[in-house]
Amino acid sequence: MVLFATVLRKTLLVKVVLVGAFFTALALLKTYPPIWHFATHLPGDLSDPLFVSWILAWDVHALATDPLNLFNANIFYPAQNTLALSEHMIAVVPIFAPTYLLTGNPIFAYNTVFLLTFLFSGLTMFLLVHYWMRNFWAALVSACLFGFAPIRFAELNHLQLYNYYWAPLVFLFLDKFVWSKRWVDPAWFAVFYWLQMLASVYLGWFITIGVGVYVLYHVLRLDRGLLDRPMIPRYAAFIVGSLLVLLPFHLPDYAIQRQWGFSTYLQECIYWAADPVLSYLSPPDLFNHAYLSLVQS
Repeated sequence: MVLFATVLRKTLLVKVVLVGAFFTALALLKTYPPIWHFATHLPGDLSDPLFVSWILAWDVHALATDPLNLFNANIFYPAQNTLALSEHMIAVVPIFAPTYLLTGNPIFAYNTVFLLTFLFSGLTMFLLVHYWMRNFWAALVSACLFGFAPIRFAELNHLQLYNYYWAPLVFLFLDKFVWSKRWVDPAWFAVFYWLQMLASVYLGWFITIGVGVYVLYHVLRLDRGLLDRPMIPRYAAFIVGSLLVLLPFHLPDYAIQRQWGFSTYLQECIYWAADPVLSYLSPPDLFNHAYLSLVQS
């Protein structure tokens, strides 16, 4: 049994390496030609990409010099908590920081994160579907649909919407937990959930809704044992851990919202939401130069 499990792990590792190489090549093709201008050009335009480059560069600077003043960014002085006027993207810093510290170039580091979002999104969705179906081709197709959906290329200016690669791992370990009920699975679920929440507040709320729907369905239709008393310590640990990890990064948002009277309306959210069908069928406004000529009349 141990030998069989070892062979399975090695086989999956080989698949992941091959799929990773494939997604890297596909990402380079789909995002062409910025690879030739990695240190000087940004995908999309010069609005949000420059702003997000500054956010991530500030995160690295603040965490290295004065982490307690992370949210007192160097804009709009003497206003407080100015980083909370937008996404802090703190969970993206481990990906951004190495190239930024090595090169000192926030544009190069931004492009590194941008390119890796395709690779990571594809790989994590591949792992999720492979876990569910144990089928290589189903996992590969699903990963391509998730990592390279047309709607992603309509949002080239918004790197904060690209960092959705933790979501498949959230569901992978959530699914493992509801069937196994082991402590290790909710621990990994919590880690990836926190990373997704800290990578993008928008995407964090998306995944929260998805997790809630999944758990509710599982409890009502499949396993009422999840409501048993022995499960309470697991839920309590997740709730307490989430408060300790997430509150320090979300309280500044609440404070600045109260201070300046910001509000968001449901109609505005609906207006800006992607259509669940047409977003996959319509070509994006910003199309790939490598094969644009193939679809032009």
